[in-house]
Amino acid sequence: MSAHAEWALVCRLFSTGTPVMKMRLTASEVAVLPALAKAVKPTSHNVSIVPCPYCGMNGGEVRRSRDGDLECCCAECGAVPVDADDLAALMLDENWLHRRLRAALNIESDGGSVTLAAGAWMLGHAGKTPVVLTRDIRRLWREPGLLDRVRAANSLVHVIAPTHQIAAGVPADAGVEWLALEERFRLRGEAISFLGARGAATTARRRNDPAAPVHGPFSADFRLVYLDGDDSAPIRCTKAQADVFRALWEFEGKDRSAEDVMSRAGRKSAKPIDVFKAHPEPKRAYEALVATNQKEGLYRMPCAFR
Repeated sequence: MSAHAEWALVCRLFSTGTPVMKMRLTASEVAVLPALAKAVKPTSHNVSIVPCPYCGMNGGEVRRSRDGDLECCCAECGAVPVDADDLAALMLDENWLHRRLRAALNIESDGGSVTLAAGAWMLGHAGKTPVVLTRDIRRLWREPGLLDRVRAANSLVHVIAPTHQIAAGVPADAGVEWLALEERFRLRGEAISFLGARGAATTARRRNDPAAPVHGPFSADFRLVYLDGDDSAPIRCTKAQADVFRALWEFEGKDRSAEDVMSRAGRKSAKPIDVFKAHPEPKRAYEALVATNQKEGLYRMPCAFR
């Protein structure tokens, strides 16, 4: 699960493209930071308003207390101490990502990446096929000449982009083979691997393909689950199990009580695990994707964090 969490954080920071405050990371994301020391770097970021560390609901001004310590001035909670480490900002080292994507696709390192536009880079050629990385597909639509700059004689172009952008819909006649970043690549140790041999049919599946993993590891109807590092067929879920997974996904990685989860799922069982107990494979998916705080009776799905 840690490898999945590490790669999910890398992809999130790439898609954001701006510094992210450490206090806005989930507990699972903070836990994997030491393993990403070469990829995720601290950066300067002026912060004057932060979420209240106590209630997490309101924003408050950061100021110094009489003792010289930092505190958040929350309208509901009053002055709440803030750890200076939490105010640190983090950012992805994009050169690190570029180098490892080039290695994953066997792209010759001939001078590194070339910037095509803000948030779009030419990584090089995989064989004879140009490879472009972008965090914003819309930029490619607004400026179609960007791809024409790297395309040779109307050849195909591989474009690596965030999964959710490709899943939202991409044109089928643009001379582009789409590679969804989160789905087609994995972080293994300090290296990134490509899922699928270069030159294979890697065109990204669309939302209208019911088998496509468009909600993180889930298909559109949450009936199929693709686990990280599992090359076998996807795990098939019952309607009740899919409803529970959907409910947890819609809570966006936040802690929720069993009652909240089952109410959102429209199920009468007391706990989310109840609908998985008699089904070994769906239960394995549940245990891999759902974090449970048994003491507090809370449940969350870390991969659903946005």
